[in-house]
Amino acid sequence: MSVIVKTSLDPIGQMLGTGYARFEGINGVSGLFKAHRPHRLDLLAIVSEDPGKGNFRDFISQTKMEFNTICVWFIENESLYEALLRYGFTPEIEVGAMGDALDGLRWG
Repeated sequence: MSVIVKTSLDPIGQMLGTGYARFEGINGVSGLFKAHRPHRLDLLAIVSEDPGKGNFRDFISQTKMEFNTICVWFIENESLYEALLRYGFTPEIEVGAMGDALDGLRWG
């Protein structure tokens, strides 16, 4: 079973041509994603419906089994940033398709 259980178009992503779509994942985790199966998963705007229960940790753990590389971009929440560092992610800056700098964390 995939960690991403439901997807839908993101109107802003379509308008800007980012390639990101909305997702609902296991354990009540949702946000924006771009998947290049099985190699890479890019995540934005991650939300856990029930914070503090380990749902995000479980989501990331299972995502690591499904993808070789996971990137999380534009992290505004310091707790999320610190958690991802504990989960083995490292700081990353990448040039996006539109020439913009993507700042975030990468695993794999």
